[in-house]
Amino acid sequence: EAGEAEAALGEAFARGDLDAAAGRVVGLKYTRRLLDAVLEKLPFDD
Repeated sequence: EAGEAEAALGEAFARGDLDAAAGRVVGLKYTRRLLDAVLEKLPFDD
């Protein structure tokens, strides 16, 4: 479920533990797509 994946990533961001979250979320390609989408929405200072 997309909602579960987003929740897992949200928890991982809170802990700084993205690698562990990626291991738990089914499908690394899906995880990468979701992560890319999340990163696009985050403001970064260059």
